[in-house]
Formats: sequence, structure tokens, C-alpha cells
Amino acid sequence: MPNDRRNVNSMSVCFVSHSAYVAGAERALLEAIKSLTDRGITCHVLLPYKGPLCEELSKLNVAFRVVKYQPWVYGGSMSWWRRMRSLFISLVMVIPVLVTILRWRSSIVYTNTTTVFTGAVAAYLTGRPHIWHVHEYGYLEHGLRFICGKKFSLSLISRLSVLCIAASKAIADALQGFIPPSKLKVIYQSVSVSNPVMPAQIESSAFKCIFVGQIAEGKNQEEAIMAVAELVKRGMNIELYLIGNSYEDYTARLNSLIARNGIQDNVRFLGFKNDAYSYMCIADVVLMCSRSEGFGRVTVEGMLAGKVIIGARSGATTELVEDGVTGLLYTLGAYKELAQKIEYVFNNPAQAELMGKSAKEWASAKFSQERYGDDLMQALFEVGKSGNRRSKPTVKARSNDLL
Repeated sequence: MPNDRRNVNSMSVCFVSHSAYVAGAERALLEAIKSLTDRGITCHVLLPYKGPLCEELSKLNVAFRVVKYQPWVYGGSMSWWRRMRSLFISLVMVIPVLVTILRWRSSIVYTNTTTVFTGAVAAYLTGRPHIWHVHEYGYLEHGLRFICGKKFSLSLISRLSVLCIAASKAIADALQGFIPPSKLKVIYQSVSVSNPVMPAQIESSAFKCIFVGQIAEGKNQEEAIMAVAELVKRGMNIELYLIGNSYEDYTARLNSLIARNGIQDNVRFLGFKNDAYSYMCIADVVLMCSRSEGFGRVTVEGMLAGKVIIGARSGATTELVEDGVTGLLYTLGAYKELAQKIEYVFNNPAQAELMGKSAKEWASAKFSQERYGDDLMQALFEVGKSGNRRSKPTVKARSNDLL
């Protein structure tokens, strides 16, 4: 990594966040900021509203400003009028974003998700190089679509960016055909965990499976429930704990599925937990059944807890879990195979302990803050040297995975 301190001291990054909550992408943002400020980079953050992220930024002594830009993606059945209104507001908000970038004297603008575009347009108008960090699949992962259409929007992402950072090789593969290879770079985020101040309390002697993630169709909790139902039929004393905010319609479907299989006593919805890691620490198994996981922070946290991860063979999960070494993989959609993997861990505690230990050692080295900071610094220096060069968009795409 270049070590010209003069370049470091003159570099200032304006991060653009899509939300003020503290979920996966926002945690990656906080870790990026901490890594960069520790290396002498000045960081500022733009937010669309006030929320818990404001407090976390204040703890890091990082200046932030709220500008009410809106997403250029939508989920469900948003009306045409509301979509056009969201786009219009975001375009109007380019002006205060632009003024803020100039006031902060930011040398690079860094948008932390594909779901907002205001910062990229402002960077273009001010002549600042722009980085776009792609954490998510979009439609497959969250049911989101671009208001302006996938092909146009992703070509605009390419046109407005000097560099696009992919959170995993799986995301990079999905971007091929939209983003030129010369502008695409895979950087795995760091994942930091702290030992729980107070361990989670679950008074049960059952074999415990923990599933952390938004209760949504893309996360595929349904498959975990079916696997538990299968194991209960086989006489296994097992419980599944689902941690995360929920979509009402999908949760109703899951409750109906639980009732039909008579496993109300075996499945618990715990809601969102700030200390989800403390529940992983007391689990026997951590499940990752997502249909298309863009990275898998929960997977890495489970590894750092020294637990066996059982994940679907899809998305970035296959990059994180080496089958039979740092965890177990099963075929997406095959809930009976998932049940067999859980039963294997139950029947082979010594092997499970060995896999958990291997996973912890690998994840501790692979996802360290030091490595993340070095990779980001390298990317920033490359962007700084390239100035504001942008290539023409590429639209010969083959993937349907992104928005």
C-alpha cells in the first residue's frame, strides 16, 4: 500500500448512506470509517434521516449531515406517482448534497449502497471521483427493483463511478456485463464482534438452532422451519430461534406453516436484537438459508463465535463456508438435506467442535479490520490517482440477479 502521508492527510471522503439504521451495510460503513480514520483519512457522512447510526457516528467523532434524499429503488407495488415523486425529490436533493460536499472539501464521494444515487450525481457535478459499494443483490435478496429499470440504472452506476466495489465474488459475477472489469474490485468487509457483556438467556436443554436476519422471503426462514419440522418427526429435541425484524405478510405465512406442522413449541420469534451475537454464542448451530446472500455478515459472526454454520449453497455463502471444514453446505430448496446436516452436527459433537474452531481461526484472519483498512486505502489511492475518469457504460448483461 502506498505510504505517502501527504496524500493521506489531504484526502477527505464523503460517505453517502441509504439509511440511518444499523444493519449489515451500515455496520460495514462504520468499520470502513473506523479503518480509514485510524489511517488519517478525514471522513464525513450524509444520511437521509436521523436514526441510530447518528449515535454510532458521534461515538467515532465523525461529522454527519441529514439531507432528505430518497431511494431510486422500490419494493412491492409502489404506485407510478410515488416512484416519480421519489426520483424528483432525490434530484432536488442533489443541490444540498453538492453544497455539503464542497463545504466539507471532500476529495472522494463514496456511496455505500446501490439503493440511492443522489451522491453520485452530486459527485459528477462537482468533478469529484465517485466510488459505488455494492453490498446487495437487490431483487433476489430484498425484493427491490430500480425505478428507472435495471439496465439503465446499472449502466448509470458504471458511468458515474470511477470504481465499483463488490462485497463478494458472487456480487462481482452478477455485475459482469454491466460494469467493466477494470472498474470492478472485490473487497471483503471486516467483521468485528465483542464478547457479550451478558450472555443471552435461553432456558432450554434442546438442541438450539439460531437464524439471524430480517424475517423476509429472500432470507428463506421457511426452509429452516421445514427442516425443524422434519427433525421433530424423527424425535429430535430441537428448537429454532428466529432473530430479526419481520415483514407482516411473510411472518403470517411462517406462523401458518408452523401451525400446520404442529411445531409451535419448537420455533420462537425473538424480534430484532442488538445483541444477536450473544445468541449465536449459546447456539449449537447457526443457519444461513438465504436464497442469494450478497455477503453474509451473520455467517462470519457465527464463525467468530466458533459455531458450525450450515448454509445454503448459493450466493456468497459458498465463498465463506468450506463444506466439511469450516461448516456445512446443503442444496438450496432441499429442506430434508438441511435436516440431515443439522442431525449430523447433533450426532457428531467432536467433529462439530473442530469445524467451529477452524471457522473461527479462518474468519479471524480473513475479515480483520486491519486487512479491510489496507484494501480500502489501496482503492482510495487508486481512485485518487485516476482522478474523475469514467468509462462508457456496458450493457451486454446476462444476469438477472441485481434489482
